[in-house]
Amino acid sequence: MKQWTGDVPGSYSKEEVQEYCVLCYEWQCFRANVLKGCSTERKLEWLKEWYDTKVDRWPRRTRVQVDNYLNALKRGGQLSMDLVVQR
Repeated sequence: MKQWTGDVPGSYSKEEVQEYCVLCYEWQCFRANVLKGCSTERKLEWLKEWYDTKVDRWPRRTRVQVDNYLNALKRGGQLSMDLVVQR
């Protein structure tokens, strides 16, 4: 995947990011065991799969997790502001 095709990431409160991302064991395992070390293209594919399998059950949590990760990829220069893979 060369570009994120979902919604543009939103911004969330520190509390939501803390609860849904930092303190969520399942998300942290996914990040460490699946996303870490992958190409940016592959990360987007995995994020899409995560989103598709989780969003019906936990819509807000899933949205915060994926959006926060996409925003981190943008801050790190891996994604452009329009969510196209840069590196």
